[in-house]
Amino acid sequence: MTQSEILEELQKLPLTERMAILDALWQQMRAEVAYVLQAPVPITGQQRAAAAELLHRDYETDPGVPSFTALDGEDYHTDQAPQKTA
Repeated sequence: MTQSEILEELQKLPLTERMAILDALWQQMRAEVAYVLQAPVPITGQQRAAAAELLHRDYETDPGVPSFTALDGEDYHTDQAPQKTA
């Protein structure tokens, strides 16, 4: 089947089905690219900025999130209990 034939057949489907096919195709292509490169698909600076903005909004509006900053000084990478200083 040629590309033109595929596009012609897709035009016959309802929009919701075409969107589902597009989403499935996108996921399949991302998986193939990641496999070929043996690395995850890189995230752009613009995507990182958008994610940071969303997290910042959560930080400002969710009362539970800022409470975690109380743990900033804790060494959570060790299995040992913190040493008390005299």
